[in-house]
Amino acid sequence: MIKKLLLTAALLTSSVGSPHPAAAAETLAPQLDEAIILSVGSSKVYVNGTLGRIGDSGQDAAPFVDQGTTLVPLRFVSEKLGAKLTWAPQTREIKLQAGTDTATMRVGERALRINDRTITMNAPSQTRNGVTFLPLRHVVEDVLRQQLYYKSGIIVISQEPIMISENELAELANVLKPRVVFSGGEDLIYVYGDGTSAQRSFGGSIGPGLHHAADGDGEHFYVSENNFSANYERIYKVTADGEIAKKLQFDSEAQMEFILAQDGDQYYNAKGSIVRIKGDDGANRKVLGKGRLHEEAVYIRGGVVWFTDYDDEGYAIYKLQDGKKTKLSGNDAFLKFGAGNWLYYTHYENNRQALYRMSVDGTQRTKLSREADVAHAIPVQDEIYFIDGTTQSLRKMSLDGYRQQGVLKLASPGIGIFAGDNGRIFVTTENQQPIGSSQSLIQVDPVTGAKRQLASAALDFDYGWVRIANVKTVGEYVSYSIGNEVFVVKHDGSTRHKAGTLAGGSSRKPMSVRVNF
Repeated sequence: MIKKLLLTAALLTSSVGSPHPAAAAETLAPQLDEAIILSVGSSKVYVNGTLGRIGDSGQDAAPFVDQGTTLVPLRFVSEKLGAKLTWAPQTREIKLQAGTDTATMRVGERALRINDRTITMNAPSQTRNGVTFLPLRHVVEDVLRQQLYYKSGIIVISQEPIMISENELAELANVLKPRVVFSGGEDLIYVYGDGTSAQRSFGGSIGPGLHHAADGDGEHFYVSENNFSANYERIYKVTADGEIAKKLQFDSEAQMEFILAQDGDQYYNAKGSIVRIKGDDGANRKVLGKGRLHEEAVYIRGGVVWFTDYDDEGYAIYKLQDGKKTKLSGNDAFLKFGAGNWLYYTHYENNRQALYRMSVDGTQRTKLSREADVAHAIPVQDEIYFIDGTTQSLRKMSLDGYRQQGVLKLASPGIGIFAGDNGRIFVTTENQQPIGSSQSLIQVDPVTGAKRQLASAALDFDYGWVRIANVKTVGEYVSYSIGNEVFVVKHDGSTRHKAGTLAGGSSRKPMSVRVNF
């Protein structure tokens, strides 16, 4: 219950100088327990102390900010407060009955009529994916006659005026606000949808040794600890809040090298074999077969593992099923991703990387990339975006290779592609020079090809190029890492700032996950 959570926060506040500690503890929490509490950019909501989601539309129904005005889903908010909403599709008119008041408005207009008076809203109502939104203050204060508390993206609607402490606001933000969590070494850095950030460490819970974030699984990180002097290896499952949810310990002689987690299972390399642990149960360990996994060249579905491995003849793509390892491709083939019944891979030929696909049984091989030199490729819904080194451009095609078209000509060689919210695509480019090598992060509209440079930085070398990575959108912001540093920039390219530095050197590879959407 949120009542218990915020009552604790109120008591903590009283111990550091609240002028009326008793009143804060006794009156604040019950009021919040009867309120509606939302967050900009998130579909999570508290209604009368119960945590849930806004309707069935998921992220499409989340409150958002448009040109400085916060808009909220009208039907959800009004009906939770006992109002009745009707919609006339012919006139695009909305009618809202709240007690003795009747409010009417048309989608796309600013005029809000309440009984016999008309108010001009500071932004028009609008519809997104079938959900109608209205400016926050007008719907809460003018139509529904409720009290509104709004700070740092947290929206509290209640019958009586309330005051919220910074500790309580932080607790609400932790539960509701959308965020990206970066993990590296023993540190976590949070980047919120309003561009703010916070940092914490879980290092006090883990003993000495070498720590690194190995992989993200939903809202968890897996962190490995190798203590050679004590002759053990440990794997910690760490929540996005920095709490250790599970600990597995192995004897060092087992040589359990953590590779990835998927669908609640963990996959390891161990003495030339691939091992799976189900459900974080160290005793539920199974050797799947011979081979060695590489984190970025694995596709797992229905207990079958497709992966790139190396033998005396070179790299190739293999299938591991029921303990049998089968070679599916020729040499110099590198698995990039899987989608349904298809494997997508690159093959080096004619001095370029060609993109192919084949069925999961190794048949129906088709070259997709024509004359392109594919530097990087990712699937986005039913399309593949790829960087063509031949034409130095960002291109896209359907999953079967048809409908190929250019998206953007690049001024510098493209290196990476990342997919964001609302159809946004991000590309990293770099210019390697003997002196003054640089790299850039570019936001691309895949429909129009319009671009915006969001960031530029030096391109340094530290056991490999230290490149822009972990590009993720959160609200109106974009977060990314360079080495062990995390940065935030607004989608329009403004207000760029450093969110923090993760433990470990720049050669360590941080991970990131998105939560609370």
